[in-house]
This record gives sequence, structure tokens and C-alpha cells, in this order.
Amino acid sequence: MGPLHNRLEAEGFECYAPGFETQTGVHGELDKLARTLREIGPAVVVGHSLGGLQAIILALADNPHMLGVVGLGTPILGWVHPRVPYFEARSITDGLLPLWGPTELKRFCTLHVLLAFDGGVHNWVVEKLQYIQKLHDWEDDLRSFGRDADLQVGGER
Repeated sequence: MGPLHNRLEAEGFECYAPGFETQTGVHGELDKLARTLREIGPAVVVGHSLGGLQAIILALADNPHMLGVVGLGTPILGWVHPRVPYFEARSITDGLLPLWGPTELKRFCTLHVLLAFDGGVHNWVVEKLQYIQKLHDWEDDLRSFGRDADLQVGGER
């Protein structure tokens, strides 16, 4: 994920790594990811392979700190529809896993292991993060408008 991490930082995004280089799925990585989200506050999680699966698990559990998920070759199939925006990049070989429900599913002409290193995938991830950022900014603006207008929902003034 190093080249993607560098690209995202060059685009102005803050990147955090939960502190593990190799994921095994059995040594507490999911808990570590959840703790990292609690510590840094609301964020979008970009994960490759098992990292994407762990991000989806947290999103499906309605983690309050999760703003969105960008998965790169997430080993998941079937109907997956978390309450946050979920974008999934698939490689040539990942196309064998049928998936329904993401906000967007895009296939790239690369191998699974190269998804995090592909320039086209990097561009796509930046676009998705900018989309989620604008969506979140819009929601903040709407909440701010409600406070400025002294609106109450479901009650009388």
C-alpha cells in the first residue's frame, strides 16, 4: 500500500496505518483498526484484500467512526451494502467473486496483488475519497444551515 499511501498524502489526504504490515486475520487486526478509528475520529478506510474485508466488517457493524470504505480486491461475495458509501475495485482475477451492493464496483485490468500499485487504481481511489469528502462536507453544511436557521425537526418553535 506504500505507493497508494504516498499518492494520497500528495493529494492532501491524511493517512494512518493501524500498525500492521502483514495481516493474518487472527492476531487482533480488526480490533486494532477499530481502535485506530476511535483515536483519529471519523475516517474513510481504504483496504487491500483482507484489509478491505476488515473495513467492510466494521462498516456493516455500523461503526460510528466510519465515513466510507474503498476496497481493493476485497475477498467477499454476495450482497454487501453497508450504510456508508462503499466503493470496490476488482482485478481480473477478482471478477470471479460475484458482488452486489457497493456504491460503485469497478474492474481494472491488473492482477490482485498489483491493485495497490496501479496508477489507474490510484486515480480512482482519489476520486472516490474526494466524493466522500464532498458528501460529508455537504452534510456538515446542511447541519450548520439548520443551526443557523434555528430549525427544529419534529417539534414546535
